[in-house]
Amino acid sequence: MNNEPTLFDRGREKTEGTGVARARTSDPQTSREAASSMRGRPASQLETLVLKQLQAMGTGTSEEVADALGISLQSISPRFAPLDRRGWIVKTDEKRAGSSGRQRQVWRVAP
Repeated sequence: MNNEPTLFDRGREKTEGTGVARARTSDPQTSREAASSMRGRPASQLETLVLKQLQAMGTGTSEEVADALGISLQSISPRFAPLDRRGWIVKTDEKRAGSSGRQRQVWRVAP
């Protein structure tokens, strides 16, 4: 897989995963305060659910977490990358077969 940045990544490297609050300079002060209050937290309710479920399970694949939560894999799987970038979860050395038979990455909550 190519790790070269794409057109869609432009500008993300400046703020993503750094804890920098995102708000436009034209936003009202309340928006800037709200963005700042999110620093260091999972950004969405789904990310929070993933984090809590993974903590309860110890380790798991995105498919296992989705099954445990009763939420579609398509909704849960994209939550892992941002949690990983922010240091909330980490990859283990383990891989497990998913329902398709393909190997899936096993994750755990960061120490």
